[in-house]
Amino acid sequence: MFINNIRRILMARQIGARLKKLREVSRLSLDYAAKSVGISKQTLFKYENDKITNIPSDKIKDLARLYQTSPAYIMGWEDDPSVKKEVDENHAPTVPSLPEPPPNPLNFNTALGANDAAKALTVADEAFSPRIRKGDTAFVTSLYKDENLIPNRSILAIQAVDQNGVKTPDNIVLRFFYYTPDFKGIMIYAPSYVPEVFPPVFYPFEYLNSETPVIGIVRSVSFNVF
Repeated sequence: MFINNIRRILMARQIGARLKKLREVSRLSLDYAAKSVGISKQTLFKYENDKITNIPSDKIKDLARLYQTSPAYIMGWEDDPSVKKEVDENHAPTVPSLPEPPPNPLNFNTALGANDAAKALTVADEAFSPRIRKGDTAFVTSLYKDENLIPNRSILAIQAVDQNGVKTPDNIVLRFFYYTPDFKGIMIYAPSYVPEVFPPVFYPFEYLNSETPVIGIVRSVSFNVF
């Protein structure tokens, strides 16, 4: 009985830790993630900090869908957080194409406005390595007039955050994107050959337009050779 109790406690702590890590990796606030699955932020806080350990199965499924992972990973039954996907011979992630063109251009708000000048920002990770390295400078603007984003080709400049989820000024991460099949948001991804280091992240359009995590579109890069 004592051993079983210890096991239940350890499993509950693993679930809470995974939920918190998944939310942070997805760059979602506690409030937004909670609203997305129909619970209060206080309840989600209790899930993440092991104050509530008997989480309803439907909420586990909802959180897995939000974080683009599996319920089995959240529960600690699997160690791979990614949804299984095919890889090519170089182990690069395979990017699904749209089943059909979107009915209308699906652009979204960016932090840079149409009247803002191009901004020089520092690349904060190695997602585009070896072509673009951490420390290189990317020049970023908003969309031009009548310009539309091109899935799997337009490079998005996304606000970088530290391990605590705090924005780091003038630092960005670069990502490609594609629209989800239901056209309710986008998946951002890196062309890295190590997809588990830079997992794809889902951004609903509501979040993109309200929180504007996307600074703008990368137009050119200045390489740091020192």
